Amino acid sequence: MFLREGGGEAGGLIRATEWDGTPLGAVERWPAPLRTLVGVMLGANQPMFVVWGVARTLLYNDAYGAILGDKHPAAMGRDFLEVWAEVRADIQPIVAEAYAGRAIHMDDIRLVMNRRGHPEETHFAFSYTPVRDDDDAVGGFFCACQEITEQVRAQRLMRESEERLRLLIEGATDYVILTTDRERRVTSWSRGAEATFGYAADEIVGSPADVLFTPEDCAAGVPEAEMGQARHEGFAPDVRWHLRKNGSRVFLNGAVRPLHDGAGRLAGFLKIARDETERFDAARRLAESEASLRIAVDVAGVGIMESDLVSGTTRWSPEVHRIAGTPDEGPMPIGAGGKLVHPDDRARLTLVSRGALAPGGTGEAAGEYRIVRPDGEQRWLQAKVRTFFEGEGADKRPVRSISAVRDVTDEKRAEAALRETEERYRLAARATNDAIWDWNLRTDRVRWNEAVCALFGYAPGDVGPSGAWWKDNIHPDDRERVAAGIHQVIDGDAENWTYEYRFRRADGSFADVLDRGTVLRDADGRALRMVSAMLDLTDRRAAEHALREETRTLETLNRTGAALAAELDLERVVQMVTDAGVALTGARFGAYFHNVMDDSGERLHLYTLSGAERAAFEAMGRPRATAIFGPTFRNEGVIRSDNITADPRYGRNAPHQGMPTGHLPVRSYLAVPVVSRSGEVLGGLLFGHPEPGRFTDRHERLMTGLAAQAAVAIDNARLYAEAQRELEERRRAEEQLRDLNETLEARVEERTRELMAAEEALRQAQKMEAVGQLTGGIAHDFNNLLQIVTGNLETLQRRLPEGEERLRRAAENAQTGAQRAAVLTQRLLAFSRRQPLAPKAVDANELVRGMSDLLHRALGETIELRTALSADLWRVEADPNQLENALLNLAVNARDAMPDGGKLTVETRNAMLDDRAAGHADLPPGRYVAIAVSDTGTGMDKDTLERVFEPFFTTKEVGKGTGLGLSMTYGFAKQSGGHVRIYSEPGLGTTVELFLPRLQGEAREVEEEANPTLHGGASGETVLVCEDDPDVRSYSVEALRELGYQVLEAADGAAALALLGHPAAQVDLLFTDVVLPGGMSGAQLAEEARRLRPGLRVLFTTGYARDAIVHHGRLDPGVELLTKPFSYADLAARVREVLDG
Repeated sequence: MFLREGGGEAGGLIRATEWDGTPLGAVERWPAPLRTLVGVMLGANQPMFVVWGVARTLLYNDAYGAILGDKHPAAMGRDFLEVWAEVRADIQPIVAEAYAGRAIHMDDIRLVMNRRGHPEETHFAFSYTPVRDDDDAVGGFFCACQEITEQVRAQRLMRESEERLRLLIEGATDYVILTTDRERRVTSWSRGAEATFGYAADEIVGSPADVLFTPEDCAAGVPEAEMGQARHEGFAPDVRWHLRKNGSRVFLNGAVRPLHDGAGRLAGFLKIARDETERFDAARRLAESEASLRIAVDVAGVGIMESDLVSGTTRWSPEVHRIAGTPDEGPMPIGAGGKLVHPDDRARLTLVSRGALAPGGTGEAAGEYRIVRPDGEQRWLQAKVRTFFEGEGADKRPVRSISAVRDVTDEKRAEAALRETEERYRLAARATNDAIWDWNLRTDRVRWNEAVCALFGYAPGDVGPSGAWWKDNIHPDDRERVAAGIHQVIDGDAENWTYEYRFRRADGSFADVLDRGTVLRDADGRALRMVSAMLDLTDRRAAEHALREETRTLETLNRTGAALAAELDLERVVQMVTDAGVALTGARFGAYFHNVMDDSGERLHLYTLSGAERAAFEAMGRPRATAIFGPTFRNEGVIRSDNITADPRYGRNAPHQGMPTGHLPVRSYLAVPVVSRSGEVLGGLLFGHPEPGRFTDRHERLMTGLAAQAAVAIDNARLYAEAQRELEERRRAEEQLRDLNETLEARVEERTRELMAAEEALRQAQKMEAVGQLTGGIAHDFNNLLQIVTGNLETLQRRLPEGEERLRRAAENAQTGAQRAAVLTQRLLAFSRRQPLAPKAVDANELVRGMSDLLHRALGETIELRTALSADLWRVEADPNQLENALLNLAVNARDAMPDGGKLTVETRNAMLDDRAAGHADLPPGRYVAIAVSDTGTGMDKDTLERVFEPFFTTKEVGKGTGLGLSMTYGFAKQSGGHVRIYSEPGLGTTVELFLPRLQGEAREVEEEANPTLHGGASGETVLVCEDDPDVRSYSVEALRELGYQVLEAADGAAALALLGHPAAQVDLLFTDVVLPGGMSGAQLAEEARRLRPGLRVLFTTGYARDAIVHHGRLDPGVELLTKPFSYADLAARVREVLDG
């Protein structure tokens, strides 16, 4: 057996119990953890027990047996919950937690047990530790516990005792009651202590009590000595000053006693005391008051006369003798002082004295009288007497009196002087136009003279009687400055005060005033009054300002005139004029615009700017000669506006309808033309300000004079510049003559070469122009033929019956061939520069990016495509479709030049062409956008390069190309105002560079054309077809009728006009060829037709536009054109579009 001996009584019980019939079974079969725990438990002195198995069998040691009481020994081996049935509800959840494998610990659990035949309250501290069996399942739990019932009861008694003490302390609110431990740390704190010292309990408890003692007592060791005396003698008085939380002191009267614990050991100290600060202070204040009274009487110059009415004697204080000019010889007879009273005041003083002595009176009297000192000086005295009586009723009699006297001679004199001053002030206030104010600083009352109403427009009842009214009407920006200045004088020792500030008038405006005041003080220097005069400076300041402005204006004009007379640099001249104009007008910004206009007369050139950054204007482009700007630059007079945005001429021009976004803010506007002696408008001076109403007639006159000076200076500068240019040209001519004489032979040879090269270039250009005219004419005739072919083929396709597939394929093949011929014709027209263009604003970078996929497909997989696109690339105005065709043709040519693969680079850049570079390209100098297409192909020799732009010239095999790709590109570039340059060397590849002029201003937006849709004619709509080619006319008439229109036809202009002149003929649309026989073109026919029938719709058609409706390569504005050959769908869409407007 694992437990053969030991374990006390409990061990014997376990050994003696037959366990075979219990849920635990024989001891030999107990799990090893259970046997181990039982062995540990039985060997321990601390109460322990084990609960095991589903039956919760209880095993315990002797120490736990004592806890069981009468339940022992029967509890051994029983169900733990049945043993403690009376507390089962309390402990069952805890047991379940332990069996669930969770350890439980509790420091104090309250259980009402029945251990000795009656219920009793018990307290335990314990821990339940789950124990696993041999199968690693929770077999039970082990508990080590301790009964703490007696400790809990002791703590409860202690708390109750402390609570009673606390209530006692809390109730004694009139006393300071506190306890400390042996180290003098505060352990309890009464409400009386909190009220007296200002510390809350949670602030002071735990802190040393020394903080309640004064610093000098702490330094002298009083806290230690007090506690030591209390410890040894059982009592220590505590009567001294203490320190409150806020630093003030409190006088306590109390004592300190020791506190002992149950064993008689010192536990701390108890202090009980009462606040007697008021009693202590009262005694101290009484003594100090008496001393202060004596000092105050002496300092205030008050004398005391004490009279004993019984003995008939009086005693004067030293101050009375000083005032009276008599020696102090001790008590005197009461009547001795009457000899000093002025004879005129004796009778009045006697009456006052008798009133004070009368038993039925108040016993008090006061008055002023004069005395004559022994030295003859006369002084004024102010006296107050108090009489003391004895007895009541008829027995009441005066026994003693006290009189207080004060010398008021100086005050009398000051009052007389003040009255005299006030009279002078009153007379002066009436005699002046200044606003006079008299401020009584003691009462804050202000008196104003009548001038304040006249000066500032106030009614008498509106003028406030206090200093606050004056201060409130000072301008807010001046108020604090003035108030600070006046109080500095009042609070200091100065007498005079002068300030300039703005004062509000009755109408709300402000006057500039000069305020000059004097402070009146008493004998001790205290400020009593302040008298000041306000002078209205508004008119003077306005005159001074006007004088300064006039002086500045004259100085500016003189300085500018002198500078302009001496300056010959045009740019500096106009900058000086602009700066001077801004200075003279007070404008926020000014500008001089030079009167340089383009062909439409719409653009001006900014020459100089003042008061703003140049970028603020340049970013918005040049202004146009609008209704606001135009009159200035046409010399129609000065324009001055208080608010330009309210001008009826403002905001009537697209696209901004006024100032563009981001423009400098302008409301006030002044514009003056600058006119030369010859009458030429040189430019305009323009000035602006963001606030309205800033420019006056005076500014207009000044700027007119300045503009005249500017015109003379500009004329002089231009004459000087012209003279300098003539001198420079003469100098260059002389140098060239010298060079010519020195190098005449070489220059003749060079000039001969240049002439030969120019002749060759002219011959080539004439050849290209002749070929262009030839190809253009061929294209016109060919397009008419193609129109007949493609139109009738379309008609055939539409009308072939179902099942005729062979005929349908034949028609489709014929149509394909005709369309290829049409493309060839278009290329011929592009080369001859007779292709009508539809230009719009184009971003070449975006166009190249958009063609990326198309170029990749055209080049194939063996050729690498690279792009080098310039940032900030300028826009161009070109036909985007034709530009894409040109780039695609260049890419295809490059592909054919790289049969084994290679690299194609498309590059864009901004280019500035000077006179020389532009001259070689037959272009005007200026800004262009260059688009270069470079390849790494076979390249070309010199002979090939000279012919690359000729139509039908090609180096490719027969059937591989038409020879029109570069010709079309050349024609497109020239028609768009640009140029094409080509660089190539055999084996090094080719670069073709296309130059297009930079877009200036805004291009006309052109809507993208949608795919044509078939639209029929509305009921009753009639089309007049004018076409000289009968076959083309026949097709057009048939197609229009098929579309549902009524059709009239004419072979020339005269026949068409005859039909239009017939009153009964209804015509909704004129569809005419541009080129007609009989001396009348389609454009002339349209003009005459519209004269006959205003509002008539016109649609042109042509195979070769020439110059009738196309100028500079562009359709004339408002012209609607359908180019030949056109399809049935194109005809339907365009006719419907023109009719619908």
